[in-house]
Amino acid sequence: MKKITARQYAGALYEALIDSSGEQLKTRLRNFLLMLKAKREWKNLAKVLRAFDKIYEERSGQLSAEIISSRPLKDSELKNIEAKINLSDKKWSSVTNMVEPEILGGLIVKQSDKLWDMSISGQLKRLKEKIY
Repeated sequence: MKKITARQYAGALYEALIDSSGEQLKTRLRNFLLMLKAKREWKNLAKVLRAFDKIYEERSGQLSAEIISSRPLKDSELKNIEAKINLSDKKWSSVTNMVEPEILGGLIVKQSDKLWDMSISGQLKRLKEKIY
């Protein structure tokens, strides 16, 4: 028997909750949590919830992206990057800029389940892996 992934659990939860409200919503959520407990999958609840967030964003069209840079980006720089991200048909509801000086330079862009590491620290890491 194949193991059910966190994304599959999250998809089932999304389908169960999509058209419910009030007491029905509470009951379905409670039943889902009891099912996770019964299948001894409680330890994976955090993974399921992260996957649920991604599924919700994807299906509702409210996607978010995170741009990590070594310094705060100017509004014009952020808008330029946003324009490049929005090349797909999907609509991005929010783009945030996180500052992490340890990436040394460049950018890391996170969109849903995609990650583009264009940072200097990432390039150095990949170079080191090639050498050794």
